[in-house]
Amino acid sequence: MLMEEGEIVMHVVERRTDSCPSTLKWHLQTLACGTVLLTLGCGFFISVSIVLYILLYTRFYPLVILYYIWVWYDTDSRASLERRSPRVREWAIWRYLRDYFPVRLVKTAELDPNLNYIFCTFPHGVLGIGSGINFFTNANKVDTVFPNHKSYLATVNYHFKLFYIREIGHALGFCPATPKTVSNVLSRPNSVLVLIIGGAAEAFYSRPGKYTFFLSQRKGFVKMALKHGTPLVPVITFGEPDIYDQVDIPEGSWLRRCQEFIRKITGVAPIILYGNGPLPYRRQTTTVVGKPLPLEKTLNPTQEQIDELHQKFTTELVKLFEENKKLYLENHEKVHLVIK
Repeated sequence: MLMEEGEIVMHVVERRTDSCPSTLKWHLQTLACGTVLLTLGCGFFISVSIVLYILLYTRFYPLVILYYIWVWYDTDSRASLERRSPRVREWAIWRYLRDYFPVRLVKTAELDPNLNYIFCTFPHGVLGIGSGINFFTNANKVDTVFPNHKSYLATVNYHFKLFYIREIGHALGFCPATPKTVSNVLSRPNSVLVLIIGGAAEAFYSRPGKYTFFLSQRKGFVKMALKHGTPLVPVITFGEPDIYDQVDIPEGSWLRRCQEFIRKITGVAPIILYGNGPLPYRRQTTTVVGKPLPLEKTLNPTQEQIDELHQKFTTELVKLFEENKKLYLENHEKVHLVIK
């Protein structure tokens, strides 16, 4: 831990592996990491293979047809938000995944139990592992750190078309990134909407020691916050870019254009990456939750109001980065934030 003596953090939840972890723990951490990566990276092929097998080679094909009729009907349903499952969020696999890196959670301010919030997280990185473990599992006791709120992650609709991944996603608190669903979340008492602002496009810039945030042209979340009167909270995961490296593909090249095309179609960045082989590096990762940025509810915000709040948020985000990088990054004097 790089925190200097005398530095004060309001609340820290820390989990780390032993300095000399047992062989069993080490292998369980590796197994957990590999299982999650396989599910994320090959989820489409696994899901399609299972569905095709049931349709073509079993007598249970009517169940698959009925299931996808229900999936079509269930889009943007308020009822889907009720499927967030504390039991699934407590699965042991999340704790082993946490300890693989390890991942930590730091809170720097209290949240008003009478308000909803939008957590604006940076950077996306390759996996978004900090946001995933800290807000969509209870591995780092987020339900204790923020006892009055439930978190929901708005993500691309692609994930909600896949058999079994869809149900796990709902259980962890994932929801489609559509205006209707976002409105449903923000209208629920004691809710936190988690947005990875940079999205998959930001993943192309993820490199060890490099912090590039896509923010300058991302203003939709600001307009949404004003319309709902929901305070914005800057969140930064230090160490997120360090868990994977990737092959450099120049912008404008035919291969990069192919990557961008696939990203726009699927919402997933097809990156050629490497770490400890196919697995990520074991690098300490710390998610720091900043102070809420207060605002007044404005049903029809003007562009000037949106730009003003966007600038205030950008200032607070930069401040959070500069104040905390010396605590959680080695060679922090060489690390600089780039906002695109």
